[in-house]
Parts: sequence; C-alpha cells; structure tokens
Amino acid sequence: MHKRLSKGFSLIELMISSAIGLGLITVVTSNYFHSVALSNQQVKRSILSAELDSLVYLMSGEIKRAGYCGDCKSANGYLLTDATGANKSSIVINDSVTALTGTCIRFAYNEDSSLGVLTPRDGDARGYRLKTENGGKTSFEIYRNYNGIANWSCNDGTHWLDYQNDMISISKFDIQREEVIGTSRKKQNITITLTGNIDNVSLTRITNIAVNNVDY
Repeated sequence: MHKRLSKGFSLIELMISSAIGLGLITVVTSNYFHSVALSNQQVKRSILSAELDSLVYLMSGEIKRAGYCGDCKSANGYLLTDATGANKSSIVINDSVTALTGTCIRFAYNEDSSLGVLTPRDGDARGYRLKTENGGKTSFEIYRNYNGIANWSCNDGTHWLDYQNDMISISKFDIQREEVIGTSRKKQNITITLTGNIDNVSLTRITNIAVNNVDY
C-alpha cells in the first residue's frame, strides 16, 4: 500500500490567505480606532457641556439679583452709574449703563441681605468679561475683589481672576441688553451667548435673564 502524502498550501494560496487576513486586521483596527476617537469626542463633549451649563447657571443666578438692595427705601445705592453719571442701571455693559452689547458685564447686589446697607461693599461687586490677550488669545475672567471697589471696571488689570480650567477655553462671551420700561419700574432682559472649546470640540450656550431689581 502506498500512503498518500498531504499537500501543503501553495505560494499563491498563502499570499491570498495573508492578503485576506491583513484586510480583516485593517478593518478591525480601523473600526477600533474610529470607536476610540468617537468615544474620546463624546467624553470631551460631556465635559464641555457640563462646564458650560455650570457657568451659565452661576451667571444667571447672580445676574438675576443685580440691583437688589435689601431694605433700601428712598434711594437704591446698588444702581450704578458710568463716567457721565447721567444715567443709572443695575447692569453695566463695557462700563456703560446704556450700552446694549458688549463682552463685559458688571453689577452688584446685597449678597447677605444685611440691613442698613446703602452702597455696594467689596463682596457685593460682581463681574464677568472676555479679555483678549496679546496675540489674540481670549481668556474668560470673573471679578472677585475684597479689597475695595475703587478699581471695579471692565478695564482693570488686577482684580479679575482667570477662569480656572486649563482644559477648556472660552472663545465667545457676548452680552445683549433689551430694556422694557413700564409705568413704575424699568426691567431689563439680558441675553448671554457663551461658547467653549476643548481641542476641536465646540459648544455654545445661550441664556436669557430677566432683571427685575431696577427702580427709577
């Protein structure tokens, strides 16, 4: 009896098998890295979304209280004036009480509702601004000063704190004011547009804030 010898793969068959295998590996690898990239993008979007929502919530809660004086009777010292001193408002945009648009907002309110407080104290002063640095880079800053408010202005260079999140950059902070004048009160609608970025991921939040604490 003669034994039948099993034949191995031919060179052509090996080349075809290798090509199919490499193709499958390429597809699987490509799908894997695509999934990783999508997952990474989603993580960035989630982080950015949460941070922007937090900032908008913080600003909305504070701006709504602009002009709140507590027990002021005859005059409200929390209504602010600009350089002309001719007009008053609870909201100052780009250091003007009449400006309708800008990238800096200032206001004050009686933070702890203390009685007998007629003018803003250190801790009552608030502000948010988008500052353009040298080279065109923008930085979002928050006003927090407890050493007197003599330099409380949109152009001050020492009393504004940089928004502390190195991962996120704020590229847009626009403020728009719409005044609604009634028979006994002046109200303002403030619209804020905030855009943040993480690498190539960008999200925008727009919020409308009604400010009612404005007497004239």
